[in-house]
Amino acid sequence: MEKTLTVVVPVYRVEAYIRACLDSLVLEEGMGRLEVIVVNDGTPDRSADIAREYEVRFPGTFRVIDKENGGHGSAWNVGLKAATGRYLAFLDSDDWLEGLPEVMDYLDTAEADLVMTDQVLCFEADGYREKTAVVGLEAGRVYDFETHTWPLRRSGYRQTIFQTCLYRTSLLQPFWPLFQEHTFYDDIILFVAPVIAARTYVYLGRPLYCYRVGREGQTMQPSVLARKMPQQMAQRRYVVAFVEAHPVDGVRKQALLRGIVRRVVKTQYDFIGRLPAAEQKPYLDEWTAFVRLHVPDAGLEARLYGRVPMLLYRLAVRSKNAWGRLKDLLS
Repeated sequence: MEKTLTVVVPVYRVEAYIRACLDSLVLEEGMGRLEVIVVNDGTPDRSADIAREYEVRFPGTFRVIDKENGGHGSAWNVGLKAATGRYLAFLDSDDWLEGLPEVMDYLDTAEADLVMTDQVLCFEADGYREKTAVVGLEAGRVYDFETHTWPLRRSGYRQTIFQTCLYRTSLLQPFWPLFQEHTFYDDIILFVAPVIAARTYVYLGRPLYCYRVGREGQTMQPSVLARKMPQQMAQRRYVVAFVEAHPVDGVRKQALLRGIVRRVVKTQYDFIGRLPAAEQKPYLDEWTAFVRLHVPDAGLEARLYGRVPMLLYRLAVRSKNAWGRLKDLLS
């Protein structure tokens, strides 16, 4: 039976979470349509042993691939290469999916290259849940990049990140190996690679991915960001280089990619601004030099960095963001 969807699950030190993740991929019917590739990235705990229990219970669906430790991106590359489903999803093993059967039913006959869903932020400390919706798209409508692109306000620049998007597998596999290895923040290449490859996209108007927030050691925690700033910057340089290396046709898609790159540049400045003042300057100088050379149209905000004190810059940005939110409320 042809597989409708492949879900790639990287596993490393997630013994406390892996059952909840894999249980969310067990369907009451139609398991033959689903492929789950669990990539054991050399985990030292029992995570891979637990995953093998599912491989035994559901041999036509679950598969465990063992490899030496190479990092999150390395595991994703293994899963991307091995995937046989028409569509592809990436799922971190401390997160889970909700409503997968309904999404599978849609994918059985779907034609769009990208299928976008909402995500649910699930806060570990108190169990609070918050749905975050895809920006500016009508649910159920299939769009073509030749005639439409989504707005970049708020989080629109990251619309094709793995928590809110399923990908036609045949579009991403030619980029293999897509993800940088032995590093953090490897997933941000998904801001641009699916946009470059895809022709059509659709928004389902429903949540699927449940993202666990607040687990100790997560890469977006401020303390981790501070330690991993060089890797954060390296991944954003990779995004810029990837867009340069894969030119696209179509005025709308070109404009969208330029806008995403500008947002990637600005967000890196914002992350640098979260560091203690005494630690900012080396990163600020390095990033500014890169941007001036490779992203000359990065925009006014990027040009202000290095020319005004960081505190004044951040006050200006916050004022602009507040004005943008007010305009959204009034429109």
